[in-house]
Parts: sequence; structure tokens; C-alpha cells
Amino acid sequence: MRTWLLRLLVLLPAAGCTPAPPVATLASVRDADIRFYEARAARDPYGARDRAMLAALYLERGRATGAEADLAAAERLARASTTTRRAHNEAAASVLAGALVARHRFAEAYTIMEAVFARDSGDAVVRATLGEIALELGRYGEADQLFGPLRLVALAPAVGPRYARWLELRGESGAARQLLEQLRARQAEGFRVSPEQLAWYDLRLGDLAARHGRPDLAESAFQRGLAVAPGDPRLLAARGRLALERGATAEARRLGEEALALRYDPPTLMLLAEVAEQEGDSARRADYVAAVELAVFGTTSGFHRAAALFLLDRGIRVAEIRERALADLETRRDAQGYDLAAWAAYKAGDLRAAELLARAATARDVGDTSLERRAAIIARAHGGNPGVAP
Repeated sequence: MRTWLLRLLVLLPAAGCTPAPPVATLASVRDADIRFYEARAARDPYGARDRAMLAALYLERGRATGAEADLAAAERLARASTTTRRAHNEAAASVLAGALVARHRFAEAYTIMEAVFARDSGDAVVRATLGEIALELGRYGEADQLFGPLRLVALAPAVGPRYARWLELRGESGAARQLLEQLRARQAEGFRVSPEQLAWYDLRLGDLAARHGRPDLAESAFQRGLAVAPGDPRLLAARGRLALERGATAEARRLGEEALALRYDPPTLMLLAEVAEQEGDSARRADYVAAVELAVFGTTSGFHRAAALFLLDRGIRVAEIRERALADLETRRDAQGYDLAAWAAYKAGDLRAAELLARAATARDVGDTSLERRAAIIARAHGGNPGVAP
């Protein structure tokens, strides 16, 4: 069971996407499995194994649909399993860490996986999982130590996507892209690999290309993904973002609305809000902006940084976002966290603090052009004066 449950976590970037297991009728089979294990758990109040399995299924469905209730259920059930059986229950602990990562509670997830790693430091999946969380927390030196020994197993499906993310954050985006392409090709040759799983790789590849200024490669990747998994909401929204950036607002709106009908999430809401802005539809814009605001302040999950940046760009709740961004930095000191705090300080008019935070954001080249763009805006506003990064 331990290996099976861990496999549910292996392809999750901490940012929140996961491929489906290699089963064509994933949703119906998963829902049936949830009903089955719910019945078993109800009959046995001390069944640690059934609760761990049920937690893994809820986590998988929550990642696929974005449903907060499923992620909360996964966390609750995994905690119950680890409470009932504390020894030899690494699988449930790993599912719990995965649920916390999906809810952006990285510091808690790190503590749990650190304990698992201490008991089983030779497990490559555990090592890669802990390394990925370390990246999210800005513990780059520690992540380097964790990922370094995994080079020889980087083509393992349980390790490769996380290893690719590490390569990207080291400034090796070309190597990251090559690895993801190799992993996808191997999956495509596999037995009973689901279309959703292949499409997930295309989403990763497209996002990677878009972040590094290659919309042409991004479009090709998203199109390939939709060819194998038509109607995937994340791919539709990603194509909508590219359409908006090239000025095709009608196409962006169509793709965004199709995506939102299938999956309600902040990136799609932000896309449609920007489309409404460009089309001059103030009523629709207000509705979407309010929904984004709720995503930042109305959830029990962790801080949604992209949505917070969206609100800052529009001067909405700047002081509150700044306070939350600084609080987030107390435990999560990664480049994106410093970037958000810098932009909040800039929008609040505190240019000196903004520049110091922006310098910290760009101290390690993570290959994100948006960080560099905001840092340049802040430097120009502050007159390019040198500062000491915190």
C-alpha cells in the first residue's frame, strides 16, 4: 500500500497540478472507490489503512477539480490515520503532506516529510518530495542537497517532474524542458496511460515555455495536450491566457468561459476579469474581481500569490495583502514570496522597502521573467539606489 499511495503524490508540483492515474474512466472509478472506502471507514472507526486510502482518493480528486472540500477531507482523514497508527504509517503521512501542499501550507508539510525522510532517507520519492517542499519554502541550498543525488533516477516518473522543477529554479530551463519531454514520451509508450496524464505533461511544458518567453512553444504544448484530452479546463485557460496576451480577446473569453464551466479556480477568474477590462465590460469585470478577492481572503487554504498580485495591480486591499505577504515570509522565504512582498510595498508607496525585497527576490535566478520585470519597475521608481537585501 505504501508505494501505491506515494504514487498518488509523485507528479504534483507544489503549485497544484497532478496527472490522473493510468485509468481511462478516472472520475467514475475514483468516485466509486471513494464510496467503497467511505463505507469501510464507517464500519471501522480505527481503520488507519482505509482512512489513508480514502484520504489519498480525496486528495487526487481535489487536485483534479480544485474542490477545497476534497482537500480538507484528505487532510482530515490522513491526520486520523496517522493518529490511529503512528508507527509504520509513512504512506498516510505522505498523503497528509500532499494535502497540506495542495492547500499551500508548506511549512507544515515540510515538518511531516522531514520526519518521513529521517526514517527512510534512501527512498528517492520521499527525497524528491521533501526537496520540492524545500524549494517552495526558499530553502534552496537544502533542495540542492536533496535533489543532487537523484540525477541517475531523474527519468523515474515518481521523481522526474519534481527534478525538472528543481532544474528550472536553478536556471536550467532547457534541461528541465528536455527532461519533461523525455518523461512524456516514456509515458506515451506505456501501457494504459490515461490521456489526462499525458495532457498534464503538456500543461507543465507549456507553462514552462510561457514563463520563459516562448509563447510559440507554449501554444504547441497546450494544443498537443488538448488533442489527447479535449476539454481539459487548465489547458483551455492556459490557451486563453496566451490568446489574451496576443490581443485576441474574444478567443480568450471563449476559452476562459469554457474552462470556468469545468473548473472554478483563481487563474481562470483572473483571465476573465482581464478580458472584461479590455472589452470595457465594467459589470462583468467587477464580478470576476470580487471572485478573485474571495479566493485570496475567503479560503482556509494558504495564500494564493498570483491572485494577490492581481489585486495589487488594481490597488485592491493593498495594506492587507502586504501584511499577509510579510507574514508569509516568516516561514516561506522563496523568490516568489519576496517578489510579492516587494510589489505590495511598491503599491503601498514604500519604495525603499520594495527595492530591498525585490533584491532578495532576484538574488537567485529562478528564471521567472515577471519577477525581473517587477524588480526593474521598482528599481526605476526608487532611482536605482543600492540597498542591502534582507
